Amino acid sequence: MAEPVRSVSMEERRARLGIRHGLAPGASFGGAIETARRLVGLHASDPTVPFLSVRARIKGFEPSQLEHELYDTKSLTKHMAMRRTLFVFPHDTLALAHSACSVAVARAQRKRLIKMIEDQSIAADGAGWLTKAENDVLAELSTHGPATGAQLSRSLPSIQAKLRYGEGSKWIGQAAVSSRVFTQLALDGRIRRGRPKRWTSSQHRWELDTPPPPVHEAQAIVGLVNRWLHSFGPGTELDLKWWTGLGVTKIRAALKALDAVPVDLDGQIGFLLPDDLDPVSSPDSWVAFLPSLDPTGMGWKDRHWYLGVHEAELFDRNGNIGPTVWADGRIVGGWAQLPDRQIRFKLLEDTSGELKEQARAEAAALEAWFDGTVVKPRFPTPLDKRLRN
Repeated sequence: MAEPVRSVSMEERRARLGIRHGLAPGASFGGAIETARRLVGLHASDPTVPFLSVRARIKGFEPSQLEHELYDTKSLTKHMAMRRTLFVFPHDTLALAHSACSVAVARAQRKRLIKMIEDQSIAADGAGWLTKAENDVLAELSTHGPATGAQLSRSLPSIQAKLRYGEGSKWIGQAAVSSRVFTQLALDGRIRRGRPKRWTSSQHRWELDTPPPPVHEAQAIVGLVNRWLHSFGPGTELDLKWWTGLGVTKIRAALKALDAVPVDLDGQIGFLLPDDLDPVSSPDSWVAFLPSLDPTGMGWKDRHWYLGVHEAELFDRNGNIGPTVWADGRIVGGWAQLPDRQIRFKLLEDTSGELKEQARAEAAALEAWFDGTVVKPRFPTPLDKRLRN
């Protein structure tokens, strides 16, 4: 490997984060589509997160604007991709993420589901059973239009079987095979998650969809890594391996194809795109309240340069970040919404009086933005629990 061309300090990485992620003054994005594109997808495992992520970067943003792009124009799509995680993507990023990540996930999930169907005696021919079940779902949606999973299950006896899980552990139970059929169809791009009852709900309706245009896998990985480096770079091979869920061989091939340039990150080797080597100066001071699972907090495997010593307070046991308070490119605290609709925050390190005042103002603005709506993170963290109790 070539020697690093220069060092990139923590201060510069924080400056890049503030600017590239639309959080610093003057760096906000133009709308929900641009936000999703510039962040290479918005985490959507918690239905409220994409809305709060866009709100943190777009002045005057209202939930109806993102709903319009997701469910009316359909210029944005919820789709499972990197690390088997649900994201919101614009069309161009969706095509890359689907071919680079979702296709392999779908293949593995299909193989696993077929084996479960056969092992649990739902059908001797698991592949044939699954194909029929998928065709039944597609025919029902084609005939009667969008429907919830519960509505589809009631209409289609073929998908009402139960699957056992967790045998031999304390988590043993049963789950409808229908949900796995829906997930498989969505991974393949044949159905999509439609409009829920409200923006805070995950009880969506399924509707027919068309798979994104295929991209050669290696080309798709190069495109995805290119976008990540532009928005999240510099980053290490480990960062990219973790974020994409891909093997290091594929990551190294993509870095080579991009002529990515090695830089020194406090003793580690990171990479930048060859046209992105100029130093970046720190922007004006800024504060942001980001939601749990926000792409900024989840964008790197090595987080010491923006997280400090706060991991135990701000992440759950499965590695999901909670709601965080950021100042000038680093995490300085966390926040929570209380049942009485108040926004409460706690700073975990000393900050200037100006930053504290900015945090109080942002808490008030966020409380007003919710306008009476109360949300609770799906993945509570230790600090979040304490703030809400």
